[in-house]
Amino acid sequence: MLFKHAAEIVAIREAAIFSHLFDALIRVTEQVAGAVEPVFLVIALLLGLLAMIGLYDYCQKKRAVLGNYPLVGRFRFLFESIRPELRQYFWESDNDELPY
Repeated sequence: MLFKHAAEIVAIREAAIFSHLFDALIRVTEQVAGAVEPVFLVIALLLGLLAMIGLYDYCQKKRAVLGNYPLVGRFRFLFESIRPELRQYFWESDNDELPY
């Protein structure tokens, strides 16, 4: 058998889907580039990138938060990583700075 696990087949299938979506986005961008304002093109590329990230998050199976809330879940992990700094500077309680 060519593939040992079903997960390898799923990963290859998802990679193929994303590569086709990216190729289609590039083709549309090349066709529209001459007829559209550059600002619109930049906004469209950013929204397309966010859509691809959201689709990737929706299809992954590791984290339930990213699967259920694709882009908002990324903000959760961002704020979780900077939580100690936020607590230190903004939400420190009255008892945290006392020596005893």
